[in-house]
Amino acid sequence: MEMLQQAVEVESLPYVFQDAITIARRLGIYYLWIDSLCIKQDEDLRDWKVESESMGRIYASACLNISATWSVNLGDNLLGKRTCVTMAASPIEIDMGNLTRTYYAFDGDLWSDEFDFGPLNYRGWVFQERYLARRVVHFGQSQMAWECKEGRALEMFPDGLPRLLGQHPKFECTWATVQLTSQQPAQSKVLEFARDWQNLLENYCRCDFSFPRDKLMALKGISTQIAMNRPGDFYLAGAWKSTVLFDLSWHRHESERKEYPIANTYERAPSWSWASVDGSVQFPLAQETLSNLLERYAEVEGLAGHGIVIDDKFVTTGTIRLRASCIPLNLQLSEDNDITGFHGAGFQFSTTKGPFRSAIYFECTNEVLFSLSRSGKLLLIPLFSTSHSIYGIIVQKVRGVGEHRRVGAVRITLMAITGDLQEPGGNNDIMEMDLDHRISHMDHFSEKWSISAIIFSHYLTQQKPGSRCINIS
Repeated sequence: MEMLQQAVEVESLPYVFQDAITIARRLGIYYLWIDSLCIKQDEDLRDWKVESESMGRIYASACLNISATWSVNLGDNLLGKRTCVTMAASPIEIDMGNLTRTYYAFDGDLWSDEFDFGPLNYRGWVFQERYLARRVVHFGQSQMAWECKEGRALEMFPDGLPRLLGQHPKFECTWATVQLTSQQPAQSKVLEFARDWQNLLENYCRCDFSFPRDKLMALKGISTQIAMNRPGDFYLAGAWKSTVLFDLSWHRHESERKEYPIANTYERAPSWSWASVDGSVQFPLAQETLSNLLERYAEVEGLAGHGIVIDDKFVTTGTIRLRASCIPLNLQLSEDNDITGFHGAGFQFSTTKGPFRSAIYFECTNEVLFSLSRSGKLLLIPLFSTSHSIYGIIVQKVRGVGEHRRVGAVRITLMAITGDLQEPGGNNDIMEMDLDHRISHMDHFSEKWSISAIIFSHYLTQQKPGSRCINIS
């Protein structure tokens, strides 16, 4: 520490740091922040706990963010040797009869392959550093790139990206710039905010962390910026009070649940929070960008909790108070103990193949799940419906009056798009395609509605079965 306070010998630093210093000097910038040099690397994390609170502000206030996007380790160079060939589109001459014309060809996935999918952008802490920064200069494999809120450019296209590469500016946080002017914002604004937030979380959850304990802390800069523009809202454990009803039905695919068992992380955040798990997480509104909200079957009456530190682990506790229908849930199992369907309140839904198949996702192991099912401790709580589906969560009763934990999520299909599609494999179900593929084939398909799901929705709205207040922690 005493040596560093006197001077830093540049030649002794890793090549990436040396190049960053060179860039700052050439630009006439006198102050350079490098995390591992500016934060004490002490084992008890005392300095890190203090500085991590300011990370979002540091990157949001900086003049320029230098991104070593394709540097795998500190021994790599930012300013390495390159050839002009990699920075220019390839000329191609095409002879059309007596007319010869020259065209320029380039990879249509250049931006995503070179920068969005760069190793650095898969690191969890880099997520907010990139999106909060005013300006970012990326150092890729073949060229540099520029990214700010007004545009994006490459050395190949210094005046801006052509349409085929996308002309969107740096991810502009609409959820951060839209002011929440009242305690009861317009429903359309709530849904817009919920979609933006869920899309952001899906991208964030794909990132990796050296220490999974940092998952909520590394998002704090973004949440703090949003909170400044939404004074009437409340943030806790990765959710906002105004939109938490739409966030609760997140889920993970089976492969993610097996690779990152919740038993290793469930104490990190409340069971209802996506931050209680590791790996990729899917959210309902992020997937249904073309859907409209049809009904709300539950209401959030309260959201309370706080963050604490236990044995150098950052833990967030929190409870959601819901007024909702609590329907006893029963599972249908095959001879191999695979879930083939579920039923509750006299309604039955299948999870097997078919246009109206529903989906059910559990975070607990099958042994725990079957035990809860046999003992009658599982409850289905419908939350809301969109043009395509009814979404809900599954909770288990725990000790205490009205106390529950979230153990899974459910999606009940309201509307399916079906038709004939001649493709290898004989797939004729458009619901299995990605969104762009669906839209391009819309003329060949028709909408079909599930009568049982429509009646179930009407039943929830009119009868409100088992409606009461419960706490989920």
